[in-house]
Amino acid sequence: MKKLFTTAFLLSLTSLFAQVGINTNTPKQYTLLDVDSTDKGILIPRVALTNIFDRSTLTNVDNSSISNYENSLLLYNTNTSNILGVNEYTNVTPGYYYWETDRWVRMTSTKDQQFFYMPSIIIPTSADQVNPGNTFGTIDLYSIYKSQFTNAMVKNPTASTTLPIYKVNQLDYYITWYDESVFTNVRVSNNGVLTYQIKENADVFIGSFMNIIFAVK
Repeated sequence: MKKLFTTAFLLSLTSLFAQVGINTNTPKQYTLLDVDSTDKGILIPRVALTNIFDRSTLTNVDNSSISNYENSLLLYNTNTSNILGVNEYTNVTPGYYYWETDRWVRMTSTKDQQFFYMPSIIIPTSADQVNPGNTFGTIDLYSIYKSQFTNAMVKNPTASTTLPIYKVNQLDYYITWYDESVFTNVRVSNNGVLTYQIKENADVFIGSFMNIIFAVK
């Protein structure tokens, strides 16, 4: 009887630490859970979040509240919130979200257009406004972006994030506005280099500006 008990105990330990296979008897050794199917999917829990800081919608199995979640907790949000004013940034839209530190972070996809504005620069309108070593009418937008995002001059004391530095070929470059009474032959290359000319007799005394957007491919 003792031998049978020992064998059963060892088998139970083995099952606790073995890989789990669904629809397969040979789960991959490097996985904890291996779901095998060619015509079925996994349905992630669908939850209606109220905002990115929502800690009340999900509950424990006994329906008690949870003070915080573990990082990487995954769900599919079904709600579109409509928070206005200074807290508008906390809105959620339908899609996959995962928990990270203190908030829900939306998983982006090719459907989600990721873009950001080029760091602010003054566009020189005459050669005497150009720094030594630079060429009037040519600005390497990508290099300026990379430099500014790498070397922020000021940040909040508890900042724990880093600004994203994409490779030059991971971005598309857009000029959404410029003063057509000042600039002409405005072009931007695949490497993020802006070229332009100043119109003859343009009414400018100082540098002008353009709206420049970087879109992540």
